[in-house]
Amino acid sequence: MGDSTMQTTTFMNPSGLIEQRAIGPQTGASVRKNITELVKLADVQREQHKPVVVLIDIIGVTENNLDAHRAVVKGMLEVPCDLAAFYGPLSLQIIINMLAIVADKSKAIRAFSNRADSLEWLEKGAK
Repeated sequence: MGDSTMQTTTFMNPSGLIEQRAIGPQTGASVRKNITELVKLADVQREQHKPVVVLIDIIGVTENNLDAHRAVVKGMLEVPCDLAAFYGPLSLQIIINMLAIVADKSKAIRAFSNRADSLEWLEKGAK
């Protein structure tokens, strides 16, 4: 069993990019909480007529379950973002990319192995 310490940090960096870092096991409840935080920051960007671009670090996610997957799909549909990139281990990349297809968001949401590739994709897509 993985690390039982769950921790998530959500913030807007100086360039306006919304970032989130998830560490530890992720459940449906924790994912829903993370989505609430993303929506709050996305709403700020929308109110200022700025693009909503999200970067999510899932490198530290130790466990996830079907309820978490369902919550991720719901979040993909609810968070008003223009583009979102996740980065983390291959197993989670496959899950995220598959869930983006299920949510019909595969053009706006992608998962990568590292931060640099995620940022590169976001920059290309934001132009």
